[in-house]
Amino acid sequence: MNPSYLEIEAHGSPREIGRAVGEAARAFIVRGLAFYEEYHHEMGPLTFAEAERESLAYLDSARRHIPAVVEELEGMAAGAGVSLSRLLVPNLGEELTCNDDPAGGASCLSHGRATADARLRSRRRPRRGHCTTVAIMAGGRRIVAHNEDWFAGDVENNVLLRLTTADGTQILAVTSAVLLPPTGINSHGIAGGANTVFSNDNRVGVPNNLLRRWVLEAATLEEARDRCLLPERARGSNHLFGDAGGRIWNLETSGTAAALVEADVWYAHANHYLSPEMGEYDLSSSVNSRTRTARARELVQEGLARGDDPAVIAARVLADHENGENCICGHPDENDSYGERETTTASMVWDLDAMSVEVAFGPPCESEHVRFAFA
Repeated sequence: MNPSYLEIEAHGSPREIGRAVGEAARAFIVRGLAFYEEYHHEMGPLTFAEAERESLAYLDSARRHIPAVVEELEGMAAGAGVSLSRLLVPNLGEELTCNDDPAGGASCLSHGRATADARLRSRRRPRRGHCTTVAIMAGGRRIVAHNEDWFAGDVENNVLLRLTTADGTQILAVTSAVLLPPTGINSHGIAGGANTVFSNDNRVGVPNNLLRRWVLEAATLEEARDRCLLPERARGSNHLFGDAGGRIWNLETSGTAAALVEADVWYAHANHYLSPEMGEYDLSSSVNSRTRTARARELVQEGLARGDDPAVIAARVLADHENGENCICGHPDENDSYGERETTTASMVWDLDAMSVEVAFGPPCESEHVRFAFA
């Protein structure tokens, strides 16, 4: 399997970066939005039109608190020739589709409301819960790795972004063309993967994907942490960071709370809270997330005990198929309707020694791996 992808270079102001990406990826963006428009009612409780209306309150909050990121999204919309409100919908994917226990049950609307019609439209099958991330700092190597698990319709719309901001910060990131990049590596020597978590204190505020894009420009782990903790955030996330100095920080957030772990040697995370103090906010009873976390830990510990290269260990984790439908390497379930199917849309191993990323576009077990580095 070798899904298509597009490599894009953009630089300048936020609006200039967004416009360049939108123009270069126009066909991918149009195709991606068509997928979301047709299948949004299967992803969660809202039709695309309803989601577009719900998104406006979040946009107002983002404009107030991270205006530069909104300008980038506006530039993308203008470059691609689509409306900002339509492009906002996939960028509010978590706010609009991840507000209940992924192990089952009816979804609720983003403001905590539910209707009989929404319940009828809600999914009936458990979902994977999304991404897996590991960080390993051992043997003089500094590696962070991440499987981006999301809806299967995104696989054919992957882009590799080389962004240079006005202050000279460079970012290498992989994302669906309809999304601002949520994960990546930057020229300050910081790499980070983000994991969806399911908390009970979500609210209208700055959308998670826009917040993550802002975090990608952080010059230090301390700055990344502070950006993740923006008080006006709409919901939580798990942020697993590594830096070129060999530090590993894992920051779990909810809409109103947070817990930071400064790890030694390695750390692994999926889609439920691990810190005891975050337990009261956790909605997830997902066996899938807990199985993936345990398996990632097992593989990392085994690899380190053998003295394997951390990059090899990380790649092995991300391509693992142990535990059947609860495996780390995600593949679409043909029993799901098309809009509900989840998969690993891209798999990334960030090397903070070489300042590079090795990417599999699609599930890493069957996709060609391509290496990209800063120029």
